[in-house]
Amino acid sequence: MRDLFQHRGMRLLFVANLISMVGSGMNAAAVIWYILQATHSEVSLGLLVALQTLPSLALLPFTGVLIDREDRRHLMMWLDVARGLVFLSYGRDVSDPTRHLCGQP
Repeated sequence: MRDLFQHRGMRLLFVANLISMVGSGMNAAAVIWYILQATHSEVSLGLLVALQTLPSLALLPFTGVLIDREDRRHLMMWLDVARGLVFLSYGRDVSDPTRHLCGQP
């Protein structure tokens, strides 16, 4: 394990992955908190968890094939960019006072 961190590329990948995972965890916690604050409904929270899980389960058989065929470095970068855009859209939706998320005026 120590030999892996002798390479600059592995150190950078580790740090980038750590930052990405912390950001994803913070986003998940913020979305859960927001849904509970906006709706005060455990059913809405359960629906959120189900809606977040279903796409992963549906795409699971296809993603393995895609990962095997494509360059993993480029795939990781593009998927992180896509995830960042999704997170930015969350921020836009939450910060816009004219939008009524979760059916709440």
